[in-house]
Amino acid sequence: MKHAPFLHQERKRSSGQSEQVKDFSVFDFNYIPEEPLLRDEGKLLIKEMVRFETTGIATHQAVLGAKGSGKTLKVRYLETLINAETRLNVIYANCRRHNTSFKIFAHFLGIQPRGLSMSELYNRFCQKHQVKTVVVLDEIDLMSPKDKRRDILYFLSRSERPYMVIMLSNNYRVLHELDDSTMSSLQPKTICFRHYDAHQIQAILQDRAK
Repeated sequence: MKHAPFLHQERKRSSGQSEQVKDFSVFDFNYIPEEPLLRDEGKLLIKEMVRFETTGIATHQAVLGAKGSGKTLKVRYLETLINAETRLNVIYANCRRHNTSFKIFAHFLGIQPRGLSMSELYNRFCQKHQVKTVVVLDEIDLMSPKDKRRDILYFLSRSERPYMVIMLSNNYRVLHELDDSTMSSLQPKTICFRHYDAHQIQAILQDRAK
């Protein structure tokens, strides 16, 4: 048991540190603050979603920016806020985990997609989501090469239902990879998330420290 003394020593040291920290979750990579920093990029997303709620006319968004610029954090926070404070329904899928249009529709439906066609999945999706719905597709650039056209974007942008698409990506060239038919109906606005500046990082760290 040569390791036991070191184990006990580390547990004692860790226990001492835990007394100084109220909540370790603020150090987690996936932590979403109760009130994230309000940036101009977030304001633009809120304005577009409020306009969609009011008019029922969707303006699709391409949210671009380097890793760590706060895209996913902001959208996941807005998902909770918008669902609670408006008549919109916001749903989210990560395209790294659900990497084809087929799998994404199945994810939104909470079913196994085997034995169903794309049209059947889409029709079921429309039946389930009949209200104004914001569809967030994170890491859209990581969809499988098998789904090169990213058919879900074509279906949603041409739907008779009121659907708004928000695509997130680190790849600024992702829009150039879409086919002409999809782009003609999607016509996304681009919102570029910049890196946090020093003052913003300071504000974030102060909030976490509290």
